[in-house]
Amino acid sequence: MLQNLQVLRALAALLVVVHHFLLANRDSGQGGIANFFYLSEVGACGVDLFFCISGFVMLGSIAKKGDFSPAEFATGRVIRIIPAYWIVSTLFIALVGLNHISKSGFGPTLAKSLFSPDFILSSYLLIPVINPESGYLQPFLAQGWTLSYELYFYVLLMCAAVLAKANPVRTAVLGGFYLLAGLLVFWRAEGAIGTFFGNSIVLEFVLGMGVFILARKTRVLGVQAILLGFVLLAATALFKVENRVLLWGIPSALILYGFVALEGVLRAPRLLKAMGDASYSLYLTHGVLTYIYGGLLKRGWFASTTKQNIAVLGGTVVAVLLAFVFYRFVEKPLLERFKQKRRAPSTVPVA
Repeated sequence: MLQNLQVLRALAALLVVVHHFLLANRDSGQGGIANFFYLSEVGACGVDLFFCISGFVMLGSIAKKGDFSPAEFATGRVIRIIPAYWIVSTLFIALVGLNHISKSGFGPTLAKSLFSPDFILSSYLLIPVINPESGYLQPFLAQGWTLSYELYFYVLLMCAAVLAKANPVRTAVLGGFYLLAGLLVFWRAEGAIGTFFGNSIVLEFVLGMGVFILARKTRVLGVQAILLGFVLLAATALFKVENRVLLWGIPSALILYGFVALEGVLRAPRLLKAMGDASYSLYLTHGVLTYIYGGLLKRGWFASTTKQNIAVLGGTVVAVLLAFVFYRFVEKPLLERFKQKRRAPSTVPVA
């Protein structure tokens, strides 16, 4: 794994965490977000960075394997995403349920329809569904909506790799065609399924694959690409562009290319690399803290802009520490255990 990619993963996760803390400020009705470097909006681009990185990494994993196995690819992806997601989702559902039962107010009171069996099951299976609380396409653990897109991308990329015989360029072209075809078929369609497949954000996976192909040919102008990407991201705070791919996807792809191009040139702090390793844990677990933070805001805590900004910074630090703990004692042991089972020789006798 490229070290700079881990640093970029850490950055993407931190952007999402800060963004969600700031959304809690906004939803509390107390304000206090206007002067926080515009991250209440731009911080959402952490998701776009993740999608571009995913396109890059997945195509790279297929390219480096001489004998592509669809079953191995699918199993690896499910193991990487689902167990940790199920654990955090279960803990979060229990936390919200406890708040409803006890009426203690340590978190915001959410819609009772969140606990319907259909919604809970769809959330666990990452089936696109409208969240009755937010009205958006989100499972119970709201940030899980991105995982539905990740799984969708994995399925299409796996099919493309089989037909293209794992050739990276042909796989990228065919995978991109599948994503574009799905987008065009469901463009402006209604309902949860139409909204899911008709979202142009899937094109950011294509951008990531494009970066992988480009980086195999050349790695020049890395610094310039990073600077241009961050300038474009900062500029989005000043104007409105409806299309998310144009708004944050292209700048994210530029930043991704720059980080890859500077691999071996930049020496990133070990802390950022470690945060990159734990970035999935950070992405999953921080919602527990933002939920509790939202409850404190509803009870009148952090009633000034200064207090809220300090709380967001402090909460982000706590979120990182929680992620390290979850990664060290839950996510990493789970992954290692599943890998050992996959490597274990079969005990079934062969005639």
